Amino acid sequence: MNRSQQKKLAMACCYLTDLTLIAWLYFRATNYGRYTHNLEGKVDSPDFQIQLYKVLLQSLTFALLLFLAAQTVVYIMAWKKKRAAYLYLKFFAVFGFVVAFVIAVLSSAYALLPMLIYIGGYYVFSKLLKESSAIVQSSPL
Repeated sequence: MNRSQQKKLAMACCYLTDLTLIAWLYFRATNYGRYTHNLEGKVDSPDFQIQLYKVLLQSLTFALLLFLAAQTVVYIMAWKKKRAAYLYLKFFAVFGFVVAFVIAVLSSAYALLPMLIYIGGYYVFSKLLKESSAIVQSSPL
């Protein structure tokens, strides 16, 4: 597999893994049963609980959509071979690995697959960052 194919595969897998973790977080955080269990004894009015839940749901949805839009822009920049995007994706692969590890330990062993994908993404993005640094340093002014 050549470097271009590795790049495309790593970007596609990491992006899909980002989407998966965002969806998992959304469905985990919007579980109304867990929400009401956490509010027991703290909020007496059921009407206020529902209103608070709606605000939480809207805020979380907006934040996750904003994050998804930013991630999409970064992946587009990486597609166009921007060095800053490789650096960010390298960092984010480490962050994604840590998040997937925490999920695997606390909640679900299914998060082991995203951990492996982020390790592969880290490897590919590190190589691409190193190559882009070498190109910048060797190009004449």
